[in-house]
Amino acid sequence: RFCRLEQKLENTHIRTWTKYEDIFNTELTRSLKGECEFITLVMLYLPNFLFISKEWVTINLANIFNSNNYIAWLCAMQGYAYSSSPFEDIYKFLATEKHFLKALDDNNLSEQVKQSIINHAAIAYLNDFDTNVDYPSLVNEIISRNIHIELSHLIWCFWAKRDEINDYIITK
Repeated sequence: RFCRLEQKLENTHIRTWTKYEDIFNTELTRSLKGECEFITLVMLYLPNFLFISKEWVTINLANIFNSNNYIAWLCAMQGYAYSSSPFEDIYKFLATEKHFLKALDDNNLSEQVKQSIINHAAIAYLNDFDTNVDYPSLVNEIISRNIHIELSHLIWCFWAKRDEINDYIITK
């Protein structure tokens, strides 16, 4: 809230962010000790955290999705699953580091989380940031895996976009 108020008044919120950055860093560090609530909240409220400091979120993605801290990683993935749509930088990081595939194979994540990941893959594909340039396309990976439940949901995702069809989407 303080960042939004400062942004409204001064067209920047750097001063407010500077006051709180140490608190955010401390909370993130606590996840190394098994306190993972903050990591879940960062991903759950990702648009808000990106507004507060996109740079902080981007720099700390490897800490938030720490493969060496399985519980924290699970919490981050579950929080991320609540994002209604993918954010390109976050999506590319998760795809490049193979977090999505790891999540799709993880038995401790619910089908709802996995469906959210597939939703994000479909949206990213249609918006041209799920490409083969820097990393394998998650849509292509899902197709290659040939797992019925994943393919079925991917097809549903594309079918759900039928009202937004244009020539470009038909081509894709």
